[in-house]
Amino acid sequence: MITQVLCELGDESVIDLLIKRAKNILSKKRKTNVIYVGGSKPELVHILTFLTTYDDKKINKLIEFIRTKKIEFMDETELKWFKEKVNTT
Repeated sequence: MITQVLCELGDESVIDLLIKRAKNILSKKRKTNVIYVGGSKPELVHILTFLTTYDDKKINKLIEFIRTKKIEFMDETELKWFKEKVNTT
């Protein structure tokens, strides 16, 4: 819940914190087939949605890190979102 609020109300000052959280989420493989109800979405999707609204080298570096090294660590919902919204290659 805290991450979601940061993404809704935060500004550039929370970018580093959210990048760190994204890396922490992707530090280990997680259960796939998680069901999100009521319009909810994964924490990582909230983070990436927020981060991709900014043009910052650190964010670009995170996206490339995910694309090349952590794509298999995403659950199915995160991966689908990433492919649709972020991964243009």
